[in-house]
Amino acid sequence: GVRFDPGFGVGAPLPTGEDYIFVTDLLKAGARGLSLPVVAGSHPHPSTGDDWRDPELMQARRAVLLRVFGWRAAAILPLYAWRHRHRFASPRAALAFVFGRPAPAAA
Repeated sequence: GVRFDPGFGVGAPLPTGEDYIFVTDLLKAGARGLSLPVVAGSHPHPSTGDDWRDPELMQARRAVLLRVFGWRAAAILPLYAWRHRHRFASPRAALAFVFGRPAPAAA
């Protein structure tokens, strides 16, 4: 069966993405999804998904894409960086994300 990947999520080595990975694993295993306009929960405090400057979270975010897309991540990473370009600290930080390099120090 499908299980949460213990390498991802708060308290894990890669502290984000466990929910996205779990859902994509379910879909890959043949599960079907349904979207309903219902609020099932809320997240009023800051989320790891909102932090685009923490190097650990950026490494984890990149690892999520590699985990979900495998070899296709080579095409997904630049598209993802372009889509979220306004969230990166700089264009160099976006390139560092795409190529798996440490982000440049903030000026």
